[in-house]
Amino acid sequence: AQREALDAIDRSLKHLTRIAEDATRVAQIESERLSLSLSDHSVETIIRQAVGVAAADAPNRNLSLASVVDPDLGTAHVDGGSLVQALVHVISNAVRFTPDGGRVEVRARVSGGRLVFTVSDNGVGIEPDHQRRLSEQPIAVADSLQHHSSSTLEFNSAGLGLGIPIARGIAEAHGGGLLIESQPGLGTTVTLWIPAEPGAQLEEAEQITARRLELW
Repeated sequence: AQREALDAIDRSLKHLTRIAEDATRVAQIESERLSLSLSDHSVETIIRQAVGVAAADAPNRNLSLASVVDPDLGTAHVDGGSLVQALVHVISNAVRFTPDGGRVEVRARVSGGRLVFTVSDNGVGIEPDHQRRLSEQPIAVADSLQHHSSSTLEFNSAGLGLGIPIARGIAEAHGGGLLIESQPGLGTTVTLWIPAEPGAQLEEAEQITARRLELW
């Protein structure tokens, strides 16, 4: 009984720590204070780590979680930890909204000078109105923290709603972006991309920041 209680405490602490980290990351993104530590990372390793974290959060789920990486991708000059975090959020959403027996697939490739990650599922899909909301600026952290969220990825369980804003912010900090394509009842594909060349990443990120300042 004591061991079970300690395990429950440990899970709760990890969940609270993740909430705090996510809230901090959103605040950094909204205030343009998200800084990256760039170095060369194996793209395959990034995918494997992200899939591993999502799978560990879904120990009781019965679905296929697969990854496909082009064999010639090699390394990318990125903030590895941040990019893993972005992919974990996207993969976790796919797992959360795909029923048991379904499939989630993560792919990485280079296309048109971009390093492209896609996370596809055959889950419940996203209603058009919600898709539009997800495409807007990151939501306020204070609003998110008013909602209960699950520490595991049970089907249709509640989350904080910070995953997509965080993933988009990390992609934009690299000079990239995020696109959601979904049909209710048929599934969702989230595409996260960044420029493949380090110099292009910096230039694109500066242009994104400039466009935001113009809007403000």
